Amino acid sequence: MYSTAYINGANTIWEQEGASTIGNMVIDMIDARASDGMVVAATHGNGIFSSTVTVPPAVPAAPLLVNPAQDTANILTSQQFKWRPVQDAVYYQLQVSDNQDFTTIFADQKSLKATQYDISNLVQGMKTYYWRVRGFNSGGASIYSEVWKFTTAIAAPELVSPPTGALGQSLVIPLKWNAVQGATSYHVQVSPNIGFATLTMDKITTEPTIQTSGLELSKRYYWKVSSISASGEGTFTTRWNFMTGTSSVTENVQPNLTIRAYPNPIVNNSTIEYSLETSAFVTLRLYDERGREVRLLYQGQRGAGSYNSTLTSTDLPNGRYFLTLTAGTARRTLPVEIRR
Repeated sequence: MYSTAYINGANTIWEQEGASTIGNMVIDMIDARASDGMVVAATHGNGIFSSTVTVPPAVPAAPLLVNPAQDTANILTSQQFKWRPVQDAVYYQLQVSDNQDFTTIFADQKSLKATQYDISNLVQGMKTYYWRVRGFNSGGASIYSEVWKFTTAIAAPELVSPPTGALGQSLVIPLKWNAVQGATSYHVQVSPNIGFATLTMDKITTEPTIQTSGLELSKRYYWKVSSISASGEGTFTTRWNFMTGTSSVTENVQPNLTIRAYPNPIVNNSTIEYSLETSAFVTLRLYDERGREVRLLYQGQRGAGSYNSTLTSTDLPNGRYFLTLTAGTARRTLPVEIRR
């Protein structure tokens, strides 16, 4: 014979009140005496069985929440929810909501034997969630715990260009993504491995764009970006990929646009020589391996012809750099090395 003080569907907790000698029998009649809890059951052809129903146990105390702590920020997609065990509680119910009144429920996990549970689909974008827990036994449900709240991390940006799968890319190209409200900076990773086991670039920038550096010709690269806010770093975007070209000539290069540097490697000074077949607005910039512009050598309108600019490198550290010449829509990139 089993009893309960709280009917909760399939999650009802039953207490055994007597021996299992009755087995599975058809009960013709059952009666109870309130004064002492005596219950008598008359079976179909197997006599009468009786037992005393004990007083139901007190409902458990409200659980104490542990993690995530109240007002925790920068929670990522997956999070473990944890609370302290409650004496006499048989199982627990965890609820997570996007409003403090719990009128809508994001997660409702019942019959939890453990005092922790992992949720792995929390929406990012500095979204606020509320959570609470209660315990159960055969006496019924406890009151809910305190309601704690937490905020998820800043959303990942949307990648813009180069489009995933792009071919024939230059060694120095701008990676671009949409700005994210609340972001103070962005974390950019570029790798020749789909799993990002090794990194060609691993940089922080405050702008929603960065110049690539350290790339090799005829190679596929994968890239991803995360947003960083005052509370911390969010999750990365889905990875995109592009393929570099077979020469250092970049997109939209015209046959008439040429550039060379001599000497290269550069010790102190180098002459940068370039030629235009037609008039164009020209910019000549020097970038370091982190994609940062370190020198603007020329900017202005030029007519057709050959031109020289001098690059003085005495104030620059040794290393690999990239000269980028643009003339209208044409562009060419030349790797140079400073070595003293």
